[in-house]
Amino acid sequence: MVSYNTWSAYFPVYEQDIEEMQIGTSVTYLDDGVFRGFYNMQRLAIPDSISSPSDIGMGAFYGCDNLTEVWFDGITRADVA
Repeated sequence: MVSYNTWSAYFPVYEQDIEEMQIGTSVTYLDDGVFRGFYNMQRLAIPDSISSPSDIGMGAFYGCDNLTEVWFDGITRADVA
């Protein structure tokens, strides 16, 4: 699983290679289209530092056709498919 503690527009790996991601607790907002190009991402863990839908930008998950599981604060699983 890929883990990021700070959010950046530049990733050290190719987006299409990421299948799982855990967002670090220091991240408080997901920018518009932040996961564009993450076509193979299947699972995503979102910390409680992202506490409201308004903390997620427009189209943040655009093109994430394989995203099937999202965990909020590591407790709740939401099926998105």
